[in-house]
Amino acid sequence: MSHVSNFTHSDKRIITALILYDNPGLILEPDDVDYLNPDARTEALNTTITVAMRPTAAYSGMVDVNYNRLLVSDFIDMYFEEGLLFKLPTPGTLYDLLPAINLALGINLTESEVVDQDLPEFDGSPNEQHVIEVPIRSGSLIYRGTFRFTIQAEPISLVTVIPVTQLTGLNLPSNTPAT
Repeated sequence: MSHVSNFTHSDKRIITALILYDNPGLILEPDDVDYLNPDARTEALNTTITVAMRPTAAYSGMVDVNYNRLLVSDFIDMYFEEGLLFKLPTPGTLYDLLPAINLALGINLTESEVVDQDLPEFDGSPNEQHVIEVPIRSGSLIYRGTFRFTIQAEPISLVTVIPVTQLTGLNLPSNTPAT
């Protein structure tokens, strides 16, 4: 049986829970530990990390553990058949959108795990969309790789494109007799 994490928790809590699952009987709190130097591997488990005990913890020393970091894009593929789409009134920045990304994917991606970027401005075209690519920083404890999502301008109000609402009416062509 394998461990399934609650990805809405903090990265430290997720890794601590994983260590506790695979080491029954161990008593360890996320605040007892520093997780250092996540390093990519090419073997079955894709990450090595150093677990370093803090001076106030019941244990001392450091140990390297191996585990798999996940692709955020796999969460998108799992939940959204046609990709992740956000309709926005004004784009803002990636950091502004992180709470909505986390809510949509059921994760807890933080500002320290991605590089902020300004989202492209909308030019006012109907259904205007932009695809955003987000690289995950190498220091992320849980995630790796890149992911994409789409931002779309909110629909244009029909009132702004049909200002004349009193139409001239339907008329018969002039050389067709009325019946």
